[in-house]
Amino acid sequence: MALLSAKSNLVAAEATLSSAKTDLSYAVITSPVSGMIGNFPYRVGALVSSSSAKPLTTVSDTKSMYAYFSVNEKDFFSMLEGKEGQTTKEKLNNFPYVHLMLADGSTYAEKGKLETASGLVDVATGSVVIRASFPNPEDVLRTGASGKVRLPNEIAGAIVVPQNAVSIVQNKSFVYVLGDNNKVKNTPIEVIAGNLKDYYVVTSGLNPGDKVLIEGVSKLRDGAEIVPKEVQLASVVE
Repeated sequence: MALLSAKSNLVAAEATLSSAKTDLSYAVITSPVSGMIGNFPYRVGALVSSSSAKPLTTVSDTKSMYAYFSVNEKDFFSMLEGKEGQTTKEKLNNFPYVHLMLADGSTYAEKGKLETASGLVDVATGSVVIRASFPNPEDVLRTGASGKVRLPNEIAGAIVVPQNAVSIVQNKSFVYVLGDNNKVKNTPIEVIAGNLKDYYVVTSGLNPGDKVLIEGVSKLRDGAEIVPKEVQLASVVE
């Protein structure tokens, strides 16, 4: 009888221990996913339960981050023109890698890919929302952060000139082209709006083989004779 009573007490004690372990486990809260945590609305020692109005925190899976940006309807069609694929999704998948400019002006190290575009054009702005995804192995990107997405623009047979070779007069662009007898001619050109970092893409006004002055432009006048020194474009811009 004493043995049976002892065994019964042991079973009851094990049940109590199991219940205590279950209660203790409620004091340890684990996230179902790995990622970056958000704000902490509660202080240490605050009473929380499943009925609490606010969550303890928010955990975001930041291995891959989405960047949302808008382009106007005209630019949207232009950027997809000539890309491989029959559907918009296929064209986006075949679009070259894009870059992300961070809030401090630096370029994010990882390249991104365009994934989706909204099926509707915003009637108020005439723009289309596009989503790009960027790998985030070093947790540099944060949810809610701002930046700019830089899209590559492929132009076959483009003529480029350094920005310091171009003079802007009343919203018109000019360059000095070397002509016969080493005399320069002030030549109007048209460039792509927005341009690139250190040089302009010329759409009209220049022909392949034209020699453009890149130094001392502000001191020249039309028809002036100079002693030119030829340099290669690769030594001027990247």
